[in-house]
Amino acid sequence: MADETRHVWFVVLDGQDVHTNHVGTGSVEVPLSCNVAQFKKAVVAMYVRLLKDVELDQLRVYPSMDEFLNHDCALIDDQSIAEFGSAPAESIIVLAPDLQRLLNEDFPSKKRQRCDDSANPKLSNLLVDPAEFNLANLSAIQGSETPILSTLGLQAFCQGYGGFPSSYMVRKEESMVWRVIENFLDDRNPTRVVLVGSSGVGKSCLVMLVGMYMAFFKQNQVVIVRKLMMPGLCNALMYLDGRSKRVWKEVNVLEEAMAELINGRFRDSLLFVDGYSQAELAESHHQALRPFHFLAMSSYYDVKPSEFAEMVVLPSWRRCDLLTYVRLTNWADNAGFSAVTLTEPNLKEFVNQHYYYSGGSLHQFCKPRPQLIRRVGFDLQVVGKVGEAIGRSPFYCYEDSRKNENLDRVCRHFVADPSDPLHYTTSSQWKFCIDSGYALAKLGDEMTSKELFQVYQYGKSIDTGFQAAAFKLFFHRAVCEAIYRRGPEAKIKMRANSPYPIIQLIPGCVNCQGQNESECLNYLAQTLDVNTYWHLKSTTFPFVDAVAMFQPYLAQPRREGIRVQMGVISVITEDAEEMQREHLDKLKQALALNAKLTKYKPVFLVVRPKPVVTEHGNWSPLESPFGAVEGSLE
Repeated sequence: MADETRHVWFVVLDGQDVHTNHVGTGSVEVPLSCNVAQFKKAVVAMYVRLLKDVELDQLRVYPSMDEFLNHDCALIDDQSIAEFGSAPAESIIVLAPDLQRLLNEDFPSKKRQRCDDSANPKLSNLLVDPAEFNLANLSAIQGSETPILSTLGLQAFCQGYGGFPSSYMVRKEESMVWRVIENFLDDRNPTRVVLVGSSGVGKSCLVMLVGMYMAFFKQNQVVIVRKLMMPGLCNALMYLDGRSKRVWKEVNVLEEAMAELINGRFRDSLLFVDGYSQAELAESHHQALRPFHFLAMSSYYDVKPSEFAEMVVLPSWRRCDLLTYVRLTNWADNAGFSAVTLTEPNLKEFVNQHYYYSGGSLHQFCKPRPQLIRRVGFDLQVVGKVGEAIGRSPFYCYEDSRKNENLDRVCRHFVADPSDPLHYTTSSQWKFCIDSGYALAKLGDEMTSKELFQVYQYGKSIDTGFQAAAFKLFFHRAVCEAIYRRGPEAKIKMRANSPYPIIQLIPGCVNCQGQNESECLNYLAQTLDVNTYWHLKSTTFPFVDAVAMFQPYLAQPRREGIRVQMGVISVITEDAEEMQREHLDKLKQALALNAKLTKYKPVFLVVRPKPVVTEHGNWSPLESPFGAVEGSLE
């Protein structure tokens, strides 16, 4: 019987210049038992024009781009490749000797003569697979079951020049932004484009993709200037000649030399600028960058009335898109979670926990958890109290970022309707919102329950994912305001068949304590008393949100015959899962150990954000904002 086969994905790189020359991502069909030597033969057969004069022992094979760039540990000929190359993002790397020379020798002489830059040693051929930056397919890719591009070629091309990921996920937002930008860059009526958006959402990647597309699909000359903030690097300059398929790249270009190139040899090129603020462009030594065609930046940009420029926003990532990203990439390994088993259904919960810290920044989301928490903590220190930094408002308009550039550290851009192209160019439809639950928890002490409720409402309206954390914080803040007499009484409307239509929480003080399940259980078993409203500090693990005493709410005060009970409260939104029985059992055991609480029957309360009509016919979110179901822990 014939041996079963599989498709193996691979990338061929030039051994002389791995950062520039890349044939592209391809796949070959090989037997399941295929080893490295057999794989080499299949690759040579596929690229016979380029590799016909290459001996098999001259090819070096690496299991992945990471192994090639960081470890330089090649596979041996008799080693199996069964575990490698199963997807484009996991392509095997094949290193060939001096691929550039072989390509030049195989180039027709007439084509070389037409390229007036061929004698210049700085220019080299671009061998990145055009499929990696064919933006004409962006909408189709976004609508597919796997909306992701393998971009290993661009990763190699940009290595040392600002970088590019090995894969690029296409959200609806990227597809819509490109749809808008393409019209502005039209040759018949060109308009300068200013792409704004929060840090870490993908603006730099989009600049590279648009630049490559405008060069090699639209046959333009394009200059890309990237601001770099890496050790020893301050900028990168790339020249892309779409007609000759030739490129030139350099880092740490002096301002004088950059101006000479842009105003001289590259004067007919489209100028793409990435990472420079409007204030930096106003400086005399950056004046060569002012006549840009496409500018990407995170800070505020003030479009002058006489300036022919259009503002376009790239919104932040929603939690559902980050979940898709995790499923389609090797995010777990890159973020330091390779030892964690991330399979359904715990995958969604794990993503929720990480999103609680990162918010909608993909760059932050891809960091290991300890590093991410340190970074968010640092940003919070820079921002300071929310009352000082952002005027005690839960979210802001784009123009507010002009007042304080530190806003970008904790707030991110969103649009009201991601499906409406007009919303990407209409700043009145943009909101600047704190979307990290961790940041909200730290800064929430300076916010009222009304402000936190507005954050929840906005998060729900655009389905970002931070609304659950916002509602939990709102609930705790509303209870605190009631306890310290700064707000209405803490009342919860019960479901229709409950003994009482409304119950009232009756604690005398608040205690926020417990970062993990063990700390919370110890506090409930040893410390909690009947006068305390307790809620935990973190919401990133499956646990109840609060414990407090409650009684039926009566319009007319009546002291006798009122039964006080202990409420174990879980605050959830519509998209959250209710607690599992095993967690409830642990709670019951911990509460049973507390001698101060033994005479009170614990009742499980699930609190949901359901609107309530008051006796006056108007809904006030602070009067009775909670709907609940009741159940005993027994």
